Amino acid sequence: AVARLKDICPSLRICDCGKLFVPQRKDQERCSKTCRERFRQANWRANQERYKLNRIRKENEREKQRKAR
Repeated sequence: AVARLKDICPSLRICDCGKLFVPQRKDQERCSKTCRERFRQANWRANQERYKLNRIRKENEREKQRKAR
């Protein structure tokens, strides 16, 4: 049924939450702000350790540059 709907309206998309939606922009991937924020936050939590290590690495690089002056 979804395949037939996509033939009729090719811009229809399925959100991760399972809802069918027509995107307002061609790069819109989520059906609403709520879904977008839920995905963003879950992604951040999954990669939190990596982000922390990047912050530490950048701080160390800045410290090395200050000492080099």
